[in-house]
Amino acid sequence: MILYYRPKNGCQSLIWGLLSMKQNLWHEIPGFRCDAKKLREHVDKIKVYSPTKTRSAEGEIYGWPITSKKGSSTYGIKEIALEENVWKTDLVFPTKYCFGTISDLIVQLALYGFTLSRARIVALSPGTKMKFHTDELSGGALQAWRLHVPILTNKDSKIQWQIKDQILEKHFPASGSAFILNVGESHRAVNSSKTEIRYHFIASIIRCNKTYKFWNNPYLY
Repeated sequence: MILYYRPKNGCQSLIWGLLSMKQNLWHEIPGFRCDAKKLREHVDKIKVYSPTKTRSAEGEIYGWPITSKKGSSTYGIKEIALEENVWKTDLVFPTKYCFGTISDLIVQLALYGFTLSRARIVALSPGTKMKFHTDELSGGALQAWRLHVPILTNKDSKIQWQIKDQILEKHFPASGSAFILNVGESHRAVNSSKTEIRYHFIASIIRCNKTYKFWNNPYLY
């Protein structure tokens, strides 16, 4: 039986948020702040281009690659199959969407120690629910992480983790903060809003050359 914890008030939301963090499911990058308003303006600029649709879900998920294989403006949004034999270092070439504020964001994250790959802006349409899934561990990594910077979101947009007999969920605000999310555990993104689209900047992590105490193993995926 799955115990589904949906916080009913701010206090409960804080409790379950802390519980999910304690279980090593997510962490905020200490001291990091970017200009979320400028990121939203960047999204408005690239929305004039047709996005690439991605993972099957209840609803619609689509996005625009920021760094990609050979700078492709479509590759890296859809799931990449293992048999494609694509390395993270193959997905670092800027696309036509990598300019201005979003390029500055990648540089800023590098100053915090993060070398990123397969950066993209991903949108979840209203009412979208991804299927629970676990992202593949590779290269001897003991943990699997993604870096997220929320750009435009709403209180009904959350990440959920299915841990044994529990489902823990956390809303990540578009406050200019950056978060790393444990995607080695069963998880999914949901946007239960009836009217608002959720936009996140998401990237894989090649390496981090700074030591953050919340990681129990420095080899990241």
